[in-house]
Amino acid sequence: MNFLTICSFSAFILSLIFTDDVSITIRIVAVIFLSSFWNSFKKRHPFILGILISNNIKSTLLVFAARNSNAFLPSSRSVFELMQPIIGELFHEEFWVIYLNSSNKVLKKYFLSKGGITSTSVDLRLILKSALQLGAVGLVLTHNHPSGSLIPSIADKNITKKIKEAAELLDIKVVDHLIITENSYFSFADKSLL
Repeated sequence: MNFLTICSFSAFILSLIFTDDVSITIRIVAVIFLSSFWNSFKKRHPFILGILISNNIKSTLLVFAARNSNAFLPSSRSVFELMQPIIGELFHEEFWVIYLNSSNKVLKKYFLSKGGITSTSVDLRLILKSALQLGAVGLVLTHNHPSGSLIPSIADKNITKKIKEAAELLDIKVVDHLIITENSYFSFADKSLL
């Protein structure tokens, strides 16, 4: 292991002890370095790997990988796997939009809003402005339900309909809207609600 790897590994271990914003920054920096030697590390140190996984390094690495990939999203399950590490275990609602090209590859994941325990606001103009700037032809709407409920609210259905109708005027398709919880998801497309 080189010096940067040892430093980043140490920083990550310290970040597991502390839970403030500084440790999140330290964790992200550490993950950048750790991801570069992840495969060789898991072969050489399986016992340490088990401890680190139990302390959430795996989900942190998944978040890092998800935020830095040009993922292909062929199904609602793949959207869930991409977004669950980011919003699945939060105690407040967040609304994210995934912008897609014509091949359903991710152009950008966009954090739109953070709300309270039961709701968050959605600004249709910001969604469509970003879609036009990116040249997106498809949108996947995602938000979490901290309660764990997978039942879409009337507000969820209304905002989906509103975004879909507005996007259609610009020849942009709302591919899906997922409600994500810690362990599962609800897909509007899978249930034919789009």
